[in-house]
Amino acid sequence: SKYNAKSIVKAEAKSLKQVQPLEAQAEFTSDSMKNAIELQGIYYSELDNMFVNGLLKLVEGSHITKEDENKVLIHKGLAELNGLKLGDTISVGKSKIDDENTGESEQKVELTIAGIFDSEIKQEARMSSELIENVLFGSMDVVKELYEYTDETIGYSQANFYVNDVEELDSIIDKARASNLDWSMFKISGGGKKLDSVNDSVNSLDSIVSFILMGAIAIGFIILSLILAFWIQERIHETGILLSVGIEKRKIIYQYIIELLMIAVVAFGISYFSGGVVGKTVGTSLVREISEESTNSGVSDFESQDMETRLMEEKMKNIDVSVSFKEVIYVWIIGSATIVVSVIVASTSIIRLKPKEILSKMS
Repeated sequence: SKYNAKSIVKAEAKSLKQVQPLEAQAEFTSDSMKNAIELQGIYYSELDNMFVNGLLKLVEGSHITKEDENKVLIHKGLAELNGLKLGDTISVGKSKIDDENTGESEQKVELTIAGIFDSEIKQEARMSSELIENVLFGSMDVVKELYEYTDETIGYSQANFYVNDVEELDSIIDKARASNLDWSMFKISGGGKKLDSVNDSVNSLDSIVSFILMGAIAIGFIILSLILAFWIQERIHETGILLSVGIEKRKIIYQYIIELLMIAVVAFGISYFSGGVVGKTVGTSLVREISEESTNSGVSDFESQDMETRLMEEKMKNIDVSVSFKEVIYVWIIGSATIVVSVIVASTSIIRLKPKEILSKMS
C-alpha cells in the first residue's frame, strides 16, 4: 500500500551545540568526533517506527515527505539549546569519521527546520551521540547531496513496506524472498509477528488482571455472605422485635446495609492508600515481566543497537503503573454492590420468617 526508507549517516555540525548526557563517561579528543551528529535521511518521517510507536512526537511544524528538499526535523531540546525555531537554517557537512567518507570533501548542505519533535523518554547515555536529542531527520536528498549519492548508489539502512491486508503478510514475505536478491546481505522480517507477540503479551496480562479481579470479587462475596449470615443470626432477637412492632422487612435490610456501608467507608478510605501502593507494585512488576517477554520473543531483534532499539528498551525499563482515582471509584462501587447483595443473601433465611417463628427459634 505504501513504503518508506531510511539512510542513516554521520554528519558534521560545527554550528550546533549538542545536548550532553547527565553523566558523560567519555570525552571526544578530535573535532570530528565532537561535532559528529547522526543524520537519518528519510522519505516519510510520519511513517518512521519511532513516530508510529509514540517514542517520538511532532510538537511543531510538519513531517518530512518524499517531495521535500533540504528539510530537517530537530529535537526540541537541541532547538532550545541552540536558540532555533521553525524556518531557521542549520549547516551540516560531510563527516570525517563516516566509513563512507573516503575523501576530504568540504561538502556542506543548508537545511531548513520544517518541524520540531520531542520525546518523554529520559535516556541514560555515556556519550552525546547516544541521545535522541542529537539526531536529525532530514529529507533523503540531503544524504544524497552530502555524500554525492545517486538513486542507484545510495545505501538504505532500513526499508518498510506496508500491506493492505495483514492476513497476506506471510505470503507477501515469501514472494519477496523469492526475488532475485542476495539475501546474505539483507534481513527481512514481518512487523505483524512482532505486533502479534506484543498483543499476546498484553492480552495475557489483561486476562491475568481480569481473573484476579473476578476471583477477588467472588471470594469477597462468599466470605462476606458467610460472616454476615452469622452476624444476622446473632441479631435474631433484634430482628424479631423489629418485625413484631411493625417495622417493614425492607427497612430492616436497609438498616443492615447502612451499618455495613458506614464501616465500608472507613475501609475504602484506607484502601485508597494501601490498594494504590499494592496495585502499583504488582502492576509494574507484571507489566515489566510482559515487556521482557516481548523483548526476548523478538520485538527488539535488531542486530545493532540503533536509536529506535535504545529508546524502546529505555521505555520498557521505565514502565510505571499507577492506580487512578477513577479506577478506585470503580472498585468501591463493586465493593458496595457486593455488600448489598451479601446482606440480602445472608438475611433471607431470617427475614422470610414471621415474628412468631423467630421468637420460637429464640426459645
